[in-house]
Amino acid sequence: MHVKYINGFSQNYRLQVLFLQKDLMRLGILKERKSPPDFRVPMSPNQAASLKQNHPEIDLVVESYPGRAFSNQQYLDAGLEIRKDLQDCDVLLGVKEVPIDALIPHKTYFFFSHTIKKQPYNLNLLKAVLAKNIRLIDYECLRDEQGMRTIGFGRYAGVVGAYHSLRAWALRQGKQDLPAPQDLAGRYAMDKLLKSFNPGNLKVLLTGEGRVANGAREVLTTAGFKEASLLDFERMVGPAFLNVDFTRYNVRSSDGGFDLQEFFKHPDRYTSGLLPYLKPAHMLITGHYWAKGSPYLFQYQQLKNDLPLLQVVGDISCDIDGPIPVTLRPSTLEDPYYGVSKTEKRILDKAFDPQGITVMAVDNLPCAMPQDASEDFGRELVPILEAFLQNPEADTFQKATIAQEGSLGKHYGYLADWVAGKE
Repeated sequence: MHVKYINGFSQNYRLQVLFLQKDLMRLGILKERKSPPDFRVPMSPNQAASLKQNHPEIDLVVESYPGRAFSNQQYLDAGLEIRKDLQDCDVLLGVKEVPIDALIPHKTYFFFSHTIKKQPYNLNLLKAVLAKNIRLIDYECLRDEQGMRTIGFGRYAGVVGAYHSLRAWALRQGKQDLPAPQDLAGRYAMDKLLKSFNPGNLKVLLTGEGRVANGAREVLTTAGFKEASLLDFERMVGPAFLNVDFTRYNVRSSDGGFDLQEFFKHPDRYTSGLLPYLKPAHMLITGHYWAKGSPYLFQYQQLKNDLPLLQVVGDISCDIDGPIPVTLRPSTLEDPYYGVSKTEKRILDKAFDPQGITVMAVDNLPCAMPQDASEDFGRELVPILEAFLQNPEADTFQKATIAQEGSLGKHYGYLADWVAGKE
């Protein structure tokens, strides 16, 4: 018996009993059941096979599903077992929410639950997790000692979002330079096209400095854009981008200063100073941090007189009625663009109306490149799972445990009234 893997299980009696009874912990990769279909997976076949090979104390099986980015056969070829039933698995790994009727009681689940902000559409999901004594670990809540997220699909949201924004620009100019990202044979094909793309003197303002923004930077750099400072952004010859984080364009109303902790606690004391950065730009791509109560990045009435050059907004963050006033609704991978009037808050008949703004607000961008996005996600997931095998009750995992053994996790007590229907 691998005794070292028993340590730390005292707060999760079911896994402790399982470990006392057998040497192997069985992990299962779930099929995605939400509609519309999502083709992403937590790990590629090679990543899953490597994890299994490097950790003889586990078994790793895959639920049969013909619709994922990697076929059943690819997992079989990597030496993994394909199953129709994962009832005997101890830990189940998904991407999106697991439907209530598919939840297996007394298991540990990893997936994006979309419950921590009291999202009403997942209230019943959380209730079911509690009723079925499931331990739910939410990827979104896995963070390092500095509080930064350790896993996510943000990079490929940035990659696909920036590519889609450049494509919108090309279509607006009457060109057909770039096909839809879901029609490409992966990231290599995308980069090859970007290297031959001619954006002219296009000027792009990119907000944010995290995963999303970094993914967008990769695309802009591959397409030949040079990074500029505010001083030389407007006068640079050729394609250029200016990257600013929220710590630079949010300013304290009283004196123009900025304090990070104050901003988090009292965003109402701040106003947006984005306009000087945005004025020279033909395109805005968003990869920023924004929380409810924070200043809007700009106001609708500024479009006509203060932002005459702005033509395309690639709103990767896709906060409806949020910081970007022209983001009036989400769009889809099949129909990614819509036009918005510069003078009144309404959607135009044509996405590329020269008198309006073209908006890209696809809310599931990584799904356009599911293999690349899944491999990127898996690179981050594997070391997280290795740490979980060593100590599943480590503080990192406790802080990400939304529910366990029929109760809310100790960091999620604030959800109690919501679950009880008292708010």
